[in-house]
Amino acid sequence: MAMTEEQRSAINGLALALMVIPAGDRPAAIALMVTEYRRRAAEEAPDLSPEKIAAAAGRFGSLVMRRFERLVALGGEGGHG
Repeated sequence: MAMTEEQRSAINGLALALMVIPAGDRPAAIALMVTEYRRRAAEEAPDLSPEKIAAAAGRFGSLVMRRFERLVALGGEGGHG
């Protein structure tokens, strides 16, 4: 399923936010994003199994990370190192 423009924009915004987070804090920031995604997915789609939510959350985290890596490749790493 293709992402909507709203989803693409949200992923891009989260990836941009990672640019200003110190490198050592990024894994925790991504974990927090994924945890929040899982919580919201469970609230908004209570009929989904925990396995499906976990898989979607994993894809979400990967998308954010890939977009962040592209931003770094395009413009260098921002933030605090």
